Amino acid sequence: MEHETSPSDIVWRAVVACGIVALLAAGAGWAYLHFTQDAPEDVMLPAGRAFEDKDVRTAGLIAEEVLSTEPENNQALLMAGFAAANQQRFEEAVDFFNEIPDSYPDAAVDARTQTGRILADELRDLPAAISMLERAV
Repeated sequence: MEHETSPSDIVWRAVVACGIVALLAAGAGWAYLHFTQDAPEDVMLPAGRAFEDKDVRTAGLIAEEVLSTEPENNQALLMAGFAAANQQRFEEAVDFFNEIPDSYPDAAVDARTQTGRILADELRDLPAAISMLERAV
């Protein structure tokens, strides 16, 4: 016994097929956006390479460019601070380091330690340096 296909079966199959195609297209779009966009860490790779190559100015410029679109990027804040300190712009370095919140402990410890070092060695503000280093531990 052969089953006849009714018009409602054809419509139902077409709707299901369109739904599957739409899901596949949405998944492909998500995958494209997800895997072709730079992750925040990847955005900072050129800055890290420049810093390692002793091109501190370029490292700082890349970090500041990232900060223009991602002002809370802790890696960019650290790199901008390191670059500023290496260019003898100590107050600016402290400002970058101070933007890193304590809620990100790894970055915050680095930032507080560097700030304490700058305050003690470069800016000769020992009370502020001690306070900052206490925050780091």
